[in-house]
Amino acid sequence: MQEDDEMFNVQNEAMGGGNEQEDLTQEEKDSVHLKKLTTNNPQAASNTTTFSFAERIFKQETSVEQIVFHYSVDGDIIMKETSEANDQQDYIETKLRQEKDLLHSINASIIQQFGSDPRKYPFIF
Repeated sequence: MQEDDEMFNVQNEAMGGGNEQEDLTQEEKDSVHLKKLTTNNPQAASNTTTFSFAERIFKQETSVEQIVFHYSVDGDIIMKETSEANDQQDYIETKLRQEKDLLHSINASIIQQFGSDPRKYPFIF
């Protein structure tokens, strides 16, 4: 039983809990904290200034681009290190091996039927 309590304390300390946590009163525990999601990008510059060559003055931009594109891949591109790429490579190798085996069996049957090298009969190919 004591070992279980020690393990529990070790797990709490590993997860950042334990004795270092602040003790809250019941009132503080019951308080509600509201967060509001907005479409504004907190990393976007709010004071962008550009130079207008036509008017030869600096102009402050009032609207700032808020869109952020994270990494995305469109189309049939896959990364080399992924399992999908390995599966695709295995599929291609298997298909090439099957086609090669089929070609060998066709050539063997032609040699068996005509009794010589199939390259002597260009009309077959």
